[in-house]
Amino acid sequence: MKTAYNFAVSDWWHTPENHSIVKQDGCIRVQASDNVMVTRVRVTVLDEDGQILEAGEGTKSDGD
Repeated sequence: MKTAYNFAVSDWWHTPENHSIVKQDGCIRVQASDNVMVTRVRVTVLDEDGQILEAGEGTKSDGD
């Protein structure tokens, strides 16, 4: 049986996973999961020198 504390600790130590990152229709689509919920996704596009070209928060699409 998991207590609320145990559940929170397991969420803290479990790293979210990116399953796919695809550029499509002028958007960057990211499919990610976590053991509880993905609350936000931040995308940063870098050039070859590591300089930031663009950065922004993602928005949730329909479905999971």
